[in-house]
Amino acid sequence: MALALLIYSFALILAGIATMHDQFGLAEAAFYNLGVIYGLSGTNIPDPYSTVDLCENIGIRKTRLLEHNDHVMLALNNTGHFEVSIGVRNDELPEIASSVQAAQSWYELRVKPYHHGVIFDYIVVGNDAIPGPYSAYLAPALENMMEAISVWEASTSTKVTTVVSDSVLNPRFPPSVAAFKPEIKLYMEKVLKVIRRNRVQPRLMVNVFPYYDYAAGIIPKDFAVFGRDKSYFWDSNVGYWNMFDALVDAFYWAISRVGDGVYVAVAATGWPSAGNGNFTTSAIAAEYNQNLMEHIVNGNGTPYAPWSFDGFLYSLYNEDQKPVGPRQHFGLFNPDQTPAYPFSVPHPLPPEAERVIKG
Repeated sequence: MALALLIYSFALILAGIATMHDQFGLAEAAFYNLGVIYGLSGTNIPDPYSTVDLCENIGIRKTRLLEHNDHVMLALNNTGHFEVSIGVRNDELPEIASSVQAAQSWYELRVKPYHHGVIFDYIVVGNDAIPGPYSAYLAPALENMMEAISVWEASTSTKVTTVVSDSVLNPRFPPSVAAFKPEIKLYMEKVLKVIRRNRVQPRLMVNVFPYYDYAAGIIPKDFAVFGRDKSYFWDSNVGYWNMFDALVDAFYWAISRVGDGVYVAVAATGWPSAGNGNFTTSAIAAEYNQNLMEHIVNGNGTPYAPWSFDGFLYSLYNEDQKPVGPRQHFGLFNPDQTPAYPFSVPHPLPPEAERVIKG
């Protein structure tokens, strides 16, 4: 009985926190771990204010911007209840890596003006910068950005991180043998050492796209789109029923080989609805993304990491300035804001609150 009362009291405290609207509150949004990438690589992307309305209507209050955009930030700032992750472009890394002052200038211009209107969830320093010409700049840029935040904010829930894809892994399958490639291992060790210094749960963001393995003929469709109801393969005594979990756990295993203490968040995942024949139909995209959203929202995690994690769908809109082919067709919506296919956004509220989107 005492335990039940304690749990109930704690729930009331959480509910009270969720109604607060100070800079750390607006906190109802903090209970959402499903977000969407708001890309702007299109000739006819809708204006930011109608986009914000669209996100609110479908129940998404967590968005990731690949880079700063004043118009988008002003639209988000007016709502008072969006979690925003904002990116530092790869070509900005050398400057940010040069000094804490350079990181402070970036922060003052792109984050500080909006601090009271949105929750800054992540500052994402670089996107898939390793491997590549910016690899050496990444760890010092992360360190300087973390220091810049600490100068301005005595207490903050904002996490400083970066994004890598599975191109940093070899091998990557099965998960338990995954490791960082020898030629980039030192860069990853330095990056993870900095990320561990986050005040809040340190996280490495990763891109996870089972689509590419399916399109390459490496895995069957049901394993790619969460379509199995039992394990497809076993890694020692751990069963995997979908490729998404296997890829996420491969990163966990690779991280464990250079030191633990860093969690994984999914920076981008999704499925194109056109551009590559029978591999990219709207039906397959709908199946993957629907199952993916439910997998993220249910909070059960992966076999290696059975806890909730943040995940961002790629992307909100189809973007016609991406390279011709599947990359133009990852959007949940067409630029006219009609759904690319039917889907429903799961929500951590009772079932009657679920939004159903009809294509």
